[in-house]
Amino acid sequence: MTKFAETLKSLRLKHQFTIKNLALLINVNPKTISSWEKGKTCPSSIMLIKIVKLFNVTCKQMLGI
Repeated sequence: MTKFAETLKSLRLKHQFTIKNLALLINVNPKTISSWEKGKTCPSSIMLIKIVKLFNVTCKQMLGI
């Protein structure tokens, strides 16, 4: 699992979002969120920006830099 995948899942759970809730908030398919959390795929830069804004974190924090 990538650092991004771990951080995304951790933040989602901390904010008490289901995968479906998060998917609706950033306008993607729930399967996409699941794929990101499993480390199978990574979001585009546009999706990354939506995620960091939603969770009020930096890109560096999300990527583990």
